[in-house]
Amino acid sequence: MEELQPVQEPVESPAPEVEPVAAEPAAEIPAAEPLPPPDWEHRMALERADRQLDDQLRQIGRLAPEVARFEDLTRMPDFDKFDRLVRGGLDLVSAFKLTQYDRLMDRQVQAARQAALNAARSTGHLAPAGGRARLEEGLTDEELDTWAKFGLSREEARRYHRRFSGR
Repeated sequence: MEELQPVQEPVESPAPEVEPVAAEPAAEIPAAEPLPPPDWEHRMALERADRQLDDQLRQIGRLAPEVARFEDLTRMPDFDKFDRLVRGGLDLVSAFKLTQYDRLMDRQVQAARQAALNAARSTGHLAPAGGRARLEEGLTDEELDTWAKFGLSREEARRYHRRFSGR
């Protein structure tokens, strides 16, 4: 076996000589200006305004479901009047109510009329079991059948009914 030799100093290889390249004078880079600190008050005001706009659009959407975004408001026939009111200091909901009052009232009247019609139609199931009484007779088919059990004809039952009901 071979014995280990003591470590010798590393031999440095000569570095290749590099000729210096004549550099053109570099354009002076301006020092970076520090960024201004964030304007937190301005940012908070913008966020507050966004929330307020969203809230007012939701309120308008309850009055007129076809309005979901601000762009829908710009398509209104009375937008110029609406815009003047808002620029004059009114909030969006009040300006919308003022410019759309007639249309909103017509919509409410139509809804109330339809609700009344629906309520009137919904009582049809409360008619007598024998069917509805004909106006000229005043008796239902079931009532006429009951009178027939007592031996009265339909005509006799109608006369008896008219005589005692005051018709």
